[in-house]
Amino acid sequence: MKVVRFSRLPRIAAAIAALLCLGGSAVSQSLFAQTVLGEGFSVDTARGDRAVVEFAVQRQGRIRVQAIWAGSARNLALILNGPGQTGYYARQDGGSPLALEFKVGQTEMNRGRDWKVSIVNFGGGRASGHVLVEYPGPRQLQLVTPIVREALVATPERQAERPSPAAEPERTFLEDGRVEIRFPDGRIRRQRIGECNYTIIMPDGSRRLVQCVEVQGEEIPDLPPELMARDDLGAVLEAVNASLLDYIKQAVDDESAVENYLTLEEGRNLQERIFLRLEALSILTP
Repeated sequence: MKVVRFSRLPRIAAAIAALLCLGGSAVSQSLFAQTVLGEGFSVDTARGDRAVVEFAVQRQGRIRVQAIWAGSARNLALILNGPGQTGYYARQDGGSPLALEFKVGQTEMNRGRDWKVSIVNFGGGRASGHVLVEYPGPRQLQLVTPIVREALVATPERQAERPSPAAEPERTFLEDGRVEIRFPDGRIRRQRIGECNYTIIMPDGSRRLVQCVEVQGEEIPDLPPELMARDDLGAVLEAVNASLLDYIKQAVDDESAVENYLTLEEGRNLQERIFLRLEALSILTP
C-alpha cells in the first residue's frame, strides 16, 4: 500500500508561524482536546490601555495563558474574566514573560461559556508581543495544522485502517524512540519520527508496510525579520517548545515513554527540538 504525503516544511519558522499570530491575525488549532489560540497584541502609554482575547470554553479543564512582549512597558497585568462574575477569575502582574492558570469546573460551566483574557497597561510605556491561550476544546482528538499535510490514496485497506472517532487508541514511545499506537480493534502502528513509512501489525500478527511518496507542499512564509531580530525571540521559542512537550505528555501519559522520546532530542538545539516535537505530534495523531 502507498501513501502520498506532502513533505514537511524544512524551516522551523513555518512551525512558529503556525503556533503564533503574526501580523495581527490569529491562528488556532485543536491539540489533544485543548485549543491553542495565539494572537499578537500591543498596548499604548495611556493608563488602562488594553488588548483583549475572547474565546469560548466547551468543557471542564484548565485555562493556561502566557504573554511575552517587548517595549518600554516593564509591567503589565494579565487578567482572566469569565461568565457570571464581575471580578476576575485570575490575575498576574509583572514583567515579560507573564503566565496564569485557572481550572474551570462544573460551577463555572453552569454559568456560561464565554471567557476573555485582557493584557492591561497600568504602569505606562508601550508594549507589543504575543499572547498564547490554551483552553478546553472539543473532546475529539485531532491535530489541525498547516505544518504537515497528508493526501491519502483512497483504498479500502486505508479506510479500514482508521479507527472510529469515538475510540481512543493507546499511544507510547518504544525504547528505540519509535511511536507505537495500539488501536481498540487490535491493530498496532509503529513509525520512526522523521520517516514517512510505517508498519501496521494486524490482530492476527501479520505485518503490512505502508510506504510513502513525498511531494512538495505549499510554502509558509518565514517569520518577519523584525520578529526574528527581537531580544525575546528565545523566550517565545522556549514557550512554544514547552507547550509542545505538554501536548506530547497528554497524548502518551507515561513518564517512562516520554523519557524514551526525550533521548531522541539529546544533542539537538532548540529549533531542532521544536521541529522534532511537531513531527512526533503529527505521528501521534494519525
